[in-house]
Amino acid sequence: MRVNMRGTTLAELLVAVVFLGVCVTSILACVTSSQEKATYAKRRAMVLGLLTDQMELARTSVLQNTIVAGVNTTNPTLTGLESAVTLTQTVVLVGGYTTLYSVTVTATWTEQMPNYTRAETMTLQTYVRLTDA
Repeated sequence: MRVNMRGTTLAELLVAVVFLGVCVTSILACVTSSQEKATYAKRRAMVLGLLTDQMELARTSVLQNTIVAGVNTTNPTLTGLESAVTLTQTVVLVGGYTTLYSVTVTATWTEQMPNYTRAETMTLQTYVRLTDA
């Protein structure tokens, strides 16, 4: 006589649970990595905004004919950034010109990651010309 048994065996349930565990683990790893990268991109965007503001100040000084060649270093504080940012603005009169300046703005800071620390640098450069007054 043949008995017709229906249902799921314990082995099948264990295989299903292990498979689901592997899937959930890989999804959580992707979500965590994505969140870390988004936070890093947000911090870089904040520093880029700071550099852009500094570059606009240089352009404004050109419009007011108050631009001066030299190096200026500041340490502004950014809310949301754990480490200090060092901002260096270099204004150089381009050789052969009396009204053309090269403006370079560089930001350096240190990123604190859970497993390591890395130094970051971002630079913007432009040329500005004094207006004829």
